[in-house]
Amino acid sequence: MATTNIKKERINKSLTQLQLAKKLGVSKQTICDWEKGRSVPSYIKLKNLSEILQKPIDYLLEQEADDTNLSKE
Repeated sequence: MATTNIKKERINKSLTQLQLAKKLGVSKQTICDWEKGRSVPSYIKLKNLSEILQKPIDYLLEQEADDTNLSKE
């Protein structure tokens, strides 16, 4: 799951990965992993991300259409 909206909204808020990491109490590498889809934030971190970035959780976890590998039935 590529969580590209986390990166997009972080940039829209003029936050670096390090700044966002400090606000959430995680490492910069954790933010990088979330943005690249290597891992997914816990529910509590998602809730905090949602508040910081002022976007709904489901939006932050959306995949772009190009990232989906769903087959049509």
